[in-house]
Amino acid sequence: MILMLSWVTLMSLVLGGVLLGLGLVLSMSGELNQDKLTPFECGFNPNLNYRSMFSLQFFVVSLIFLIFDLEPVILFPYLLSNKLMMSLEAYLGCSMFILLLSGGLIYEWMSKNLEWCS
Repeated sequence: MILMLSWVTLMSLVLGGVLLGLGLVLSMSGELNQDKLTPFECGFNPNLNYRSMFSLQFFVVSLIFLIFDLEPVILFPYLLSNKLMMSLEAYLGCSMFILLLSGGLIYEWMSKNLEWCS
């Protein structure tokens, strides 16, 4: 048993080394230029400053979406686990959760974070 594990380990190391060497040899076949050496940043040049091009509104909208998109993910399993026989505590817990999220939505609406153009 020990001998077989040693053999499997040795063959795994040899196969890994062969594949690593093959990948290294095949990757050197093309010529290198400046475009291939720079990291890919979604089509943008990483050496330039693009902070002024992007609006902070993208970030705010994505955070609001994450908060209100995760509501059903948290709430549905809780409701389904009780199989429609909810106690008063479970009903109050769900109601408080929905009221808390509704309050957050009203706050975001009143602070005009949901409007795209200001």
